[in-house]
Amino acid sequence: MILLRRLKIPLLLFAVLFGFSGFRLALRSLKPDNVLRKDFIQEYLMARAARSDVNPYQPLPELNNRFQTNAKWVFAHPTPHTPWLAIFSLPLTFFSYLQAARIWLLVEVLCLVASVFLLLRWLNGSVNPLVMILSAWTALGWSHIWEGLILGQINTILLLLITGAWLNLRNGRQWQGGALLGAAISFKLIFWPLALFLVFRRRWLSVTAALAVFAIINLTAAAIIGWRVVIDYYLHIGPSTAAFYRSCAQNLSLWSVGWRVFSGTGSPEITGITAPAMFLSPRLAVISSLLLTGLALIVCLTVTKSGGSAKVGEGHNFDLSYGIMVCACLLVSPLTWPHYLIIAALPLTLIVSRLRALRFPRLETLLCAITILFLLIPNITLETFIFSFSTAPGSLSGASGIQPDVPVSFAAGLLSLIPTLSVALLIWLMRRLMNETNVGKFPGALTRSS
Repeated sequence: MILLRRLKIPLLLFAVLFGFSGFRLALRSLKPDNVLRKDFIQEYLMARAARSDVNPYQPLPELNNRFQTNAKWVFAHPTPHTPWLAIFSLPLTFFSYLQAARIWLLVEVLCLVASVFLLLRWLNGSVNPLVMILSAWTALGWSHIWEGLILGQINTILLLLITGAWLNLRNGRQWQGGALLGAAISFKLIFWPLALFLVFRRRWLSVTAALAVFAIINLTAAAIIGWRVVIDYYLHIGPSTAAFYRSCAQNLSLWSVGWRVFSGTGSPEITGITAPAMFLSPRLAVISSLLLTGLALIVCLTVTKSGGSAKVGEGHNFDLSYGIMVCACLLVSPLTWPHYLIIAALPLTLIVSRLRALRFPRLETLLCAITILFLLIPNITLETFIFSFSTAPGSLSGASGIQPDVPVSFAAGLLSLIPTLSVALLIWLMRRLMNETNVGKFPGALTRSS
């Protein structure tokens, strides 16, 4: 305690500077030279197309030329984003692109603050406004957060939705929890394992609410952009665009592992790390990826089904089970980009809360600290480190994604999966914390039954 008091001022200064670094980068993304490189251009073009009665899933260059946004660079394929994002972004089309980007950044930051408020209130029962503001400010320094803000992603919105869903579900408000989960799935399909989790838990009211909200949202989208467009998105556009990135080095999904091993690392759309296959076999790439993701999902569902109380709101086991399934969403999604890891803030909060209740057992606390350090590594830093294993001329200048592909060995290419390993460690920690008799003991240690 004395040491913490002495470090209070240095830690406070570090938190302020840490947050300022991320906030500064986010603001710089609004400069004229940078704002036209945001991923947010996809939402804006989709919404402009929907408002103009144009198919929003035309190739992005065609939409860019049609609406003359002067974007510096867009993907050659249609956007992989859901129809609901086109409808959700419609109000922004009444502003210029630069104004819309500013509003979008403000919404992202406000959602981050709201998420921090909910998590702190759950941890402590009440929230000191200064603590909340400082915590949200510090969070801006986390690379996965400022990267999402720079790109104009929706991750802070998703974090708010799944946090709200969890708080409602754990407190027995099944309709509200299910509705928020349905909204999250409508924004980003990666959260469907959470709905499956509720099915296994027999939370039928929550499942019904999630399905109802998802159906209503997509029917609304169909009424505006056409039901054929919505169906085509789910059957063709989504799967076909995901295929461009299934073996991309930045794709942290377990789905990418089989493709890396049996097809090689790389993407036709994003330059950066490339690595050869260990053994070339596209058929094995498909089979192994399906088996790996399927196995991971089954293991997570089995653990959460057998891991403690069966009813919502009956203590920490439901919380940790929900956290495990949030991590499962990141692992089994066909595409998981580094900035998606902001979603891991919820499982991390659950782990820290449980560790605090158990008076910070040494082994689990150490593993949690190591996992946090791995998750704090900026994607650009990890890429630069991996580039250092390449002998190609100028390889260290390729971290921006603009330079040509940088070839590395198969083993070096696997280092880009360190964040994936971190998510798997979070799952292992949460499962271990469910079983209090093993807490603080090394895996495999004998325990005395009561």
